[in-house]
Amino acid sequence: MGIDQYAYASPLRSVHPGEKALLTLLTLLVVLGLDSIRVSGLVFISISLLLLGPGRVAGRIYLGLLLIPLVFLLLGCVTIAVTIQPGPAGLLASLPAGPYRIGLSPSSLQASVILFWRCLACVACMYFLALTTPVTQIVFILKRLRLPWVLADVMSLIYYAIFDFLAAAAEIGRAQKSRCGYDGFKASLRSLAALSFQMFSKFLHQSDQTYDALLARGFSGSLAVLDEEFAWRRRNLAAIIGFNLVLVMAKNVGVAG
Repeated sequence: MGIDQYAYASPLRSVHPGEKALLTLLTLLVVLGLDSIRVSGLVFISISLLLLGPGRVAGRIYLGLLLIPLVFLLLGCVTIAVTIQPGPAGLLASLPAGPYRIGLSPSSLQASVILFWRCLACVACMYFLALTTPVTQIVFILKRLRLPWVLADVMSLIYYAIFDFLAAAAEIGRAQKSRCGYDGFKASLRSLAALSFQMFSKFLHQSDQTYDALLARGFSGSLAVLDEEFAWRRRNLAAIIGFNLVLVMAKNVGVAG
């Protein structure tokens, strides 16, 4: 279901989830701490190649996922790049707006470019974890980190309920469209209200069914599942640490990005 399908299909699924989480978190810290265009670009390219190569994620799938945050990222970067000041002094290009000038300054443009690559690198890191690690393995990590079992169980149930909720909403929406339910503003409002009511009722009913099913299978307050067996590999740990050391050294090579 959703991204979980790609995670289960990835050959990196068999890698210890702790190693993938370590790579993600450590690289995120390096990207955020160094704040370098060179480092962020290197992380984005490396993680993308790791996903498209060993991770076996289709290029169109990865590109489609990147387009989702890219729209919001571009809007945020444009907002940072644009400067409003009384005169054109220090602006690379500007337009008049009454007594002010709206334009781009070297500092604001550099800040927006740094932010763009830093966010893109962070998104790639999070996608690496999501596209190679099923949610059951993420729950496995959280439990190893001593997260209260009730939070881990609730997170797992909510995660899968979201996909069921979206699938049901899409099915009802298609049925409404086939009956011209969104033909006009008033019809759209009525259909949207009916969809919201149906989804609320369906979600409550499905929650009761899920709980009854858990009770029928001996539910006693926690979800008893068999955890997969994983082994830490020194080679992978050395590669993770080495990769991040290379990123730190790349920050200091030549002119800082």
